[in-house]
Amino acid sequence: GTVSGGTGVNDSIVNQLLAKIDGVDSLDNILLIGMTNRLDMIDEALLRPGRLEVHVEIGLPDEEGRNEIFNIHTKQMREHGYLGSDVSIPHLANVTQNYSGAEIAGVVRSAASQ
Repeated sequence: GTVSGGTGVNDSIVNQLLAKIDGVDSLDNILLIGMTNRLDMIDEALLRPGRLEVHVEIGLPDEEGRNEIFNIHTKQMREHGYLGSDVSIPHLANVTQNYSGAEIAGVVRSAASQ
């Protein structure tokens, strides 16, 4: 069933997506990847065998991963001298438990715009 209670717009979008996915079967060497942070909101028809049937959960980054994400997103700030000497990437990684990579990127963007 549909998540939004069967609204016409949602049904139309899901049906269009299903038609596109079903059309991929006739093509060779095509890998279709869908990503979401809300699997519970995906119409069950999309998850049936032959469509988006393999599910790989990618959890939140651990502290080491968060440290690496902060380093990636602050690299240019460090290279151009915009990152204060009092900023501790390991500390930031420690205090951002349960943050996704996108949320960490947002923290860095927000800090950079201050």
